[in-house]
Amino acid sequence: MNNITKKIMFIFSEKEAKSLSTTELVKSVFKEEYEYADKIIQDKYSDQETVKKGKRKKAQLHRKLLYYINKLVEENILFVSKIKGRGEKHYVINPGINYEGGTKRYNQSVAGITDYQFNMVESFEHSGQINKFDSSNWYRRLNSILVEPTKDVSDIYERITNLYMIFNDVIGINDFQKVILKNDYGEIEDFLKKISTDAEEYKRHLTLIISLKEISREKIIDFINCFEDNTNDRISVVIYTDKEEFLNKKSLIKSLISKKVYIQNKKLCKSPILIGKSGVYTIKEQEYKEYLNKLKDNLIGILYGSTTVTVDYSKFRNKYSEFRKAVMNSAKSLIIATSIQRGKSDLFFFNLNKLNGKYQNEFYRYSSNKIRIKNYFDNNNKEDFSELITSINEELAEFSKTEETIFKSCGIPTRHDIKLALNGRVRLNIMNREDLKSKKFKWFEKLSELTNHNALLIMNTPISNEDKYYVLKEVIENKKVAIFKAEEARVKEHTLDKYL
Repeated sequence: MNNITKKIMFIFSEKEAKSLSTTELVKSVFKEEYEYADKIIQDKYSDQETVKKGKRKKAQLHRKLLYYINKLVEENILFVSKIKGRGEKHYVINPGINYEGGTKRYNQSVAGITDYQFNMVESFEHSGQINKFDSSNWYRRLNSILVEPTKDVSDIYERITNLYMIFNDVIGINDFQKVILKNDYGEIEDFLKKISTDAEEYKRHLTLIISLKEISREKIIDFINCFEDNTNDRISVVIYTDKEEFLNKKSLIKSLISKKVYIQNKKLCKSPILIGKSGVYTIKEQEYKEYLNKLKDNLIGILYGSTTVTVDYSKFRNKYSEFRKAVMNSAKSLIIATSIQRGKSDLFFFNLNKLNGKYQNEFYRYSSNKIRIKNYFDNNNKEDFSELITSINEELAEFSKTEETIFKSCGIPTRHDIKLALNGRVRLNIMNREDLKSKKFKWFEKLSELTNHNALLIMNTPISNEDKYYVLKEVIENKKVAIFKAEEARVKEHTLDKYL
């Protein structure tokens, strides 16, 4: 499937059941070209010939789009829903078709799936206490995927673009230093530009995981400079390191921490951390170790996160029983969503399963569902809240185990692992090492522990790189924070979590 068709199908999947006109589609599919043509037409200083040139460009874009639209109509994937005005056609997607990764599959049981009613969280949703992440595609898409690098950067790009219809938050590329070493600067620069443009268009995030063990100082510095020049905020770099490296590569680390990179303490969290819109994603240390030793060579990567629900703690006003009920009802809904995903994986994720071949079931082995807590930081009953989260964690673990046992006894071995996580990120002023002893910082450490390090910290730090280095060195040596980022102290501190 070419990129234009992918974009068309992506737009329809994002606007489920909506009829779209040719003009609406042109504006979305060829956004930059259309806007440029429109700009020169509307510019009062444009002469007659320039205006004609702009109009011709618009007409060319319409004809180009119609070529691909007509092909989709011929394949019974789209059909004309109405004709308005001067004969402009409007199109809708065939509800009986699932079009994933370039493959048309007839969706014989779509009605049965879409009729699922998640009544257990419905009342909480109406009141704004609970939100499903990407609600229109909640169980039709996966949250986060870690993929392994291929030799050629163009192969990696092709693989990622084929996954945009499958995931809805973040994809991570593991061991990205291998990609940097195997491809020249121009190829890497072109790759970064393309993934940045795509991420913005598809509203996705990408995380590049880099280990410093295999790469020279010159190579990594050149890459980070290229990265900063050619990407937007949807692309993140995570430096996968530890306290020994902080000491032994002090000069390099000092250069890196002034850049737009995240630091992951791999001693605290062994699995690479992915940074998405809804927050961070991890898997357990033992699971990651098993994946590396037994499965890595047989798979394109591994699924980190399946589905996500966000619970707004501030809406419960310390009513712990109601909050607990909302969390546990969310867990029950997540079980239903995961069951649908796995039962219909050949429908929803056909090409993904094809890539993983006979090992496709192993791809889903370590995934988890997330219940993310929002507006949790500024509450006055921290001790009670900690006890509440601890007890809910225990209840979720028992619930997940019971559900897995039930499904297994019915001949349906399905992974059901539901975890609490923090929503978004927390930003704190850390101007010196003394600030690391503050109540706010200790509270973040506690929250990070309570949520299996599914917590992201942004620190407003000193502008001096020397001072910044020693602050971060203290964090990685002695603090229980798995992933963090230092920024110059120009942004106002906030302790309310935000979407990235």
